[in-house]
Amino acid sequence: MAATPPQGTVDDAIVLRWRDAGALELGLVLWLREPGASPRELVVGRLRPLLVRARAFDVPIVLGVATAALDEAAVIVRAEGLAGVHLRGDPDRTGLEHARARMPGALLGRSSHDADAGDHALVAYTCFGPVFGPRTRMQGDDKRPHGLPALERCATAPDAWVLALGGIEPDTARECVGAGARGVAGISAFFAADDPALARLCAVVRATP
Repeated sequence: MAATPPQGTVDDAIVLRWRDAGALELGLVLWLREPGASPRELVVGRLRPLLVRARAFDVPIVLGVATAALDEAAVIVRAEGLAGVHLRGDPDRTGLEHARARMPGALLGRSSHDADAGDHALVAYTCFGPVFGPRTRMQGDDKRPHGLPALERCATAPDAWVLALGGIEPDTARECVGAGARGVAGISAFFAADDPALARLCAVVRATP
């Protein structure tokens, strides 16, 4: 899962590098994410060219939103033909149930910083992290790495389908897969890595059982 950088211009040609590295054939999902942005701002602002290019290559796109913005997000998802939403901020069970009821056919994921969060059956995937120290720092983000044991506990919970986030590169991705992660998510891993590094990362994920 490719999470967009928190600020700055994003070159939409990155989608071509994802294709050439083999990421698209692995089922790459684009997570539109920007601190403080509303669902509408995510699709009409600086990320618009990337959205258009990714959609042209049939890359599934999810909007990173808070549970309070679900009603607006549902409208945007339908209007733009997006895959669904990614709920940020460790949504509780009530928020997850509301999201599922509001968008029954959409892809629903969440961010979690709690290895024992539970409720995995309510989402398609859980993005757990940071596992290692993030290479891209968000303003005000002082979360400490949870480590591989916490990832393993989260990934092996009943009904869990977990993506590892935080400090992901080829070597750390291999460790995350070994701990039970079904895939990886990141910013630098997809937007700042050189092509050989991204290809190696894809090879690790491809070997996931």
